[in-house]
Amino acid sequence: KARDNVASKRCVGHNRFYIFHVGKHHFAVIFALHCRENAVASALQGEMEARHDPRRIRKLIVSMPPQHGKSVGASTLLPAYMLGLNPDLRIAVASYSASLASKFNRRVQRIMDSSEYGEKYTKTRIKSLGRQSPYIRTSDEVEIIDHEGGLLSVGREGSLTGNRVDCFILDDLYKDAMEANSPIVRENCWEWYTSVVKTRMHNDSQE
Repeated sequence: KARDNVASKRCVGHNRFYIFHVGKHHFAVIFALHCRENAVASALQGEMEARHDPRRIRKLIVSMPPQHGKSVGASTLLPAYMLGLNPDLRIAVASYSASLASKFNRRVQRIMDSSEYGEKYTKTRIKSLGRQSPYIRTSDEVEIIDHEGGLLSVGREGSLTGNRVDCFILDDLYKDAMEANSPIVRENCWEWYTSVVKTRMHNDSQE
């Protein structure tokens, strides 16, 4: 039935992606069986540009096997790209552990520190390491200078009190198959999603 909703099929090099658009709420799924790591980021960027306005994609699912670049594309390159386009965007990245979510945050910060990024996205700047600044830069949170945007990382079941989120990225909420198959873990995860994640989002937020 899902195949009836296929809107496009894209190829990046030898990598083939099936893009599904379901219903009127701008719900998209990127599905691939085999691809190179950097191709995931290219597919994400291409899908956003094809919509003409990245905000039109309200919900996006990326589904492909392990070690194919999902996290690199969705939790590292995508936040850097979106903050480059809109430095007022508030993005949160969540994973099964706070340490893994923080790792994603640090990787994004390293990209934003690069001269190439600074040349392309001149308005998106973060605090330099070791310098005094009123703006936050830790492994868990970074703020964009002179703007309202930033990136926040949180582990599953972590607190988000007081934080508005414009775009929420959920990456590997289950540590392994054992957790994924545990009714208790799944129920706790769903409870956290409905009572914490959804309450931090507004009508125009993206997932």
